[in-house]
Amino acid sequence: MAYHLSAQILTLLLLTLVLAVSHYLSPYMNRIPGLSPKRITSFAGGVAVGYVFLHMLPEIVESHDKIHALLAQSVYMSQFRDLAVFVIALMGFEIFYILDRLTFEKSISNAQDSFKLSLGFYFVYNFLITYTLVLRIEAGIFYAILFTLAMSLHFILSDKHFKRYYPQLFTASSRLFLILGLVSGTLVAILLPKNVYIAAMLTAFLSGAILYNAFSEEINLSRQTSMTFFFLGTAIMALLLAVELLH
Repeated sequence: MAYHLSAQILTLLLLTLVLAVSHYLSPYMNRIPGLSPKRITSFAGGVAVGYVFLHMLPEIVESHDKIHALLAQSVYMSQFRDLAVFVIALMGFEIFYILDRLTFEKSISNAQDSFKLSLGFYFVYNFLITYTLVLRIEAGIFYAILFTLAMSLHFILSDKHFKRYYPQLFTASSRLFLILGLVSGTLVAILLPKNVYIAAMLTAFLSGAILYNAFSEEINLSRQTSMTFFFLGTAIMALLLAVELLH
């Protein structure tokens, strides 16, 4: 039992290191020779969307029973237990939509405050990525690696978000602050006992947030995107998940 726990912690630390390095190098990942930034960004978005739809959303459906049991204990909340997990995912989507709007509107008048607000939210976002990573490890190392790959590419999108709105303010130190969010999530996951109810709710919230951040780069057709590379990223992620299921 102790050996199994130590192996989980070591895996979590290694995958967090991969995420941290990917986050720091995300500006350089967007400059791969022979590929335009729009193709790389669209591929990253496709991978993230494919992972959320084909693994994270089915996963939160499985965690539905945990939230269902929690809300069933309350007379007032029991009527909402069937929709609760999906409402939480919707909240993740909506909160990052609101953040995007506030960021756009405030960046015109007060860029400094807007930047701090956005950076704080993405710190929490990164915290949730590594805090829930332990659930992927428990589901299987293959899923944990796929999640790490998807999020590593996904950091290209968050980097592009900051570079679009705050080209002068978003520096290497800002990226280190976001990496601190990754490290914090890992430390909390290791040091504090896991609560299955909280973990299920945070996984649902993170799914909605990832969906918004991936879609926000692709749905606006006025931005430079590549439909081919978006679908390529989705197809590759779907293929990898299908291979694991068949195996």
